[in-house]
Amino acid sequence: MTKHILEQYTDCIARERYLRDSITRLESELDRIAEEGTTMDSVSCGKKGKKSLKNVVIRGFPQMEHDRLCGLLKKRETSLKNEEQELLKLTLQIEEYISSIPSKEIRNILSLYYIEGMNWVQVAQKMNGLYRKKTYTESSCRNKHERYLKSIYS
Repeated sequence: MTKHILEQYTDCIARERYLRDSITRLESELDRIAEEGTTMDSVSCGKKGKKSLKNVVIRGFPQMEHDRLCGLLKKRETSLKNEEQELLKLTLQIEEYISSIPSKEIRNILSLYYIEGMNWVQVAQKMNGLYRKKTYTESSCRNKHERYLKSIYS
C-alpha cells in the first residue's frame, strides 16, 4: 500500500462526485425539455425582391437534443457504476491497510481523513472529541500523517 493508492482513493471519490453532479444536471435538462414540450421557430417562405412572401411558424419536439442527452445520461450512469465498483475495491483495500496499522491514533487520523473525507480542521476537531487528554490541531494531525507515511515509505 503506497501513498499513491491513498491519493488515488481521494481522486476516485472526487470523480464519483463529479459524475453524480453531471447526471443530476442532465436529468434536470431532460425534465426542462419535457416540461417545455415543443419548440417554435419562424421561417420565411420564398422572396419577392427583398421581401419574403410569407412567414411560417414551425413547431415540434426537440427530438435530436432529447436523444443526445438521453445517450449522454446512459453513458454517465454506466461510468458511475464502474467508478462505484472501483471505489468499493479501493475502500476495502484501504480499510484493510488502516486496520493493520499498529498505532490506533494513526488509524483514527487516516480513517477520518481518507475514509470519512474530512479536511484537517475537521480531523483535529474529531480527534479532540475522541481523545480528552491530548490537544490536536490541524497541523499536528497533518504532521503525524506525513511523518507516519514518510517512516513507512522512505
